[in-house]
Amino acid sequence: MREERNRELDAAVPHEISYNKEGKPLTREKLEHVLKVREEIIARTNGRTFDDSTELIRQMRDERTRELDEL
Repeated sequence: MREERNRELDAAVPHEISYNKEGKPLTREKLEHVLKVREEIIARTNGRTFDDSTELIRQMRDERTRELDEL
């Protein structure tokens, strides 16, 4: 089932090259490792995911802007 889902996702998304912090392309093994770790985290958290920190910052900024507008 997992392999079938991987094929579906591969077909649906154009392949882009992912890069590490140094700007070098990631190997397929590294990408597979990242996906495996991601799956483990999701499994350990009962499917709950975490908000991206940039999204949290944006939400906090918007809330603060609303508060300042009320003054």
